[in-house]
Amino acid sequence: MGDVLVVGGTGMLAGVVDQLVADGHRVLLPSRHPGEGRPGVVAFAADWSDPSALRDAVTAHLDGALDRVVVWCHHPYRPEVTAVLAPLLESSGSPVVEVWGSTALTDLWDHRPDATSIHVMLGHRQLDDGTSRWLTNDEISAGVIDALQRPAGSTLVIGSLD
Repeated sequence: MGDVLVVGGTGMLAGVVDQLVADGHRVLLPSRHPGEGRPGVVAFAADWSDPSALRDAVTAHLDGALDRVVVWCHHPYRPEVTAVLAPLLESSGSPVVEVWGSTALTDLWDHRPDATSIHVMLGHRQLDDGTSRWLTNDEISAGVIDALQRPAGSTLVIGSLD
């Protein structure tokens, strides 16, 4: 199995990293404050607010090409981060999974996924008493893991957007 890059994998996407490692992948994990690596995880310093430096740091830790890419970062960095990382994929048919916060709803509908991406839109969880809550990290990770199995051009909404 090839390398998988998870941008944002030290926080809410930590469960995605754990599942990918359990599935036998080697995970590249950039962070502004990288911790120690562990079996199956290569942790290194990088920041998505400097997309070119992020690409260079990923390339320095890459064994060949990337099998998959998952990106969680804030707009307006997302398009450039995705653009600099997509060429590192092993196959042009391997999409970048982009995780979008609910505040980016307007941007998401203006930027439909294409043959190079899968969009994961984070909503909120409706409760039986009529209130709502933010998604947990486990719920978000489960949705992103589901998205990794979907075809390019897909949009997956986790939770409710209303």
